[in-house]
Amino acid sequence: MADKIGEFKDNKLLGQVLNLPIKINIYNNEIPAVGINHVGVYPENRSLGIASDLMVESLKSAQNHGQIVAILEPFAPSFYRKFGYDLFTERISYRVPLKNYPKFKKDKSFRVVRKPRCELDDIEIENIWKCYQIVASQTHGMQLRDKTWWQRHNYQYPNLNYGFVYDGKRITGYVSYRLNGTTMEIIDFIYLSNDIRQQLWSFLTAHGSNVFEIIGVSTSNHNLSYDFNDPRIEQQLWLNTMIRIVDLKEFLKLWIQSFSLKSEITFSVEDKFAPWNNGTYKLEGTLVKCDEMEDGFEKITMQQLAAIFLGPLSQEQLVQFMKPDKDSSLLKLINLSRGKKTAHFLGEF
Repeated sequence: MADKIGEFKDNKLLGQVLNLPIKINIYNNEIPAVGINHVGVYPENRSLGIASDLMVESLKSAQNHGQIVAILEPFAPSFYRKFGYDLFTERISYRVPLKNYPKFKKDKSFRVVRKPRCELDDIEIENIWKCYQIVASQTHGMQLRDKTWWQRHNYQYPNLNYGFVYDGKRITGYVSYRLNGTTMEIIDFIYLSNDIRQQLWSFLTAHGSNVFEIIGVSTSNHNLSYDFNDPRIEQQLWLNTMIRIVDLKEFLKLWIQSFSLKSEITFSVEDKFAPWNNGTYKLEGTLVKCDEMEDGFEKITMQQLAAIFLGPLSQEQLVQFMKPDKDSSLLKLINLSRGKKTAHFLGEF
């Protein structure tokens, strides 16, 4: 699947990066994106600028493939911020011990079926995929999976068990999980309504005679335990994904289609790592214009733009950290973030 990029000397590989094509939901728009994976430089070749070269080539490849944003899990956030990336998703690692299992009443109007992945028939697989796609298409920041990504998912997580909920003949939610001793690890937790979510939790906690804790990963915009009998479960928050805008003009077009722009904003961008983004931008109504760089306009960095439009910080927090001048273009852009959503991105590369 990947676009494989390497730096060589005398036909010997010095370092590499893989660009994986993905699609994500950005405000109900299915957009092409890239997942940056396996960034690595051999120890004897480090501190020679090879990783920097690879990141530049990665952006060029993404632009050539029409990918609008790039996402990665950083080994060093400070390194990637230099290249215009900023923090993206607030992920939550959670642990539910037996004493905190929720006690939701089983609703007999729903039918729950349990099967290992190897026993699913073609119709069940197709319905699970459809259920995931419906939820992903309604959830900002969620990765959309095509057939190739489902195959990769199955290779990445072999021997999964599935519990899926039927509402009539339609699968309206499912959970995939694996067992390690007395611990259950949730991989996917997909549901079309909170009633279905509660039935899936009821199914999971029915394993309580031999499963003493349930673990998994979610994000800060999906509440995990609000309606549990005891919502005090262990939750660890960490910012472990970063994002960069690859094609600024196309991204801004998507943004202003989703949010009203009440006044004109003009600013300049100088992007030395992705020079196709260089220029002076004028946002007006539903139009985005980009011309050659003009003097006299405030320069905004790609990192700032990623933080404003895609990061987890609120409008007030952005003002606190960026300290924009009154009536500045930066402040006007921050004000555009008033209605933004935090992303529910759980893609793994």
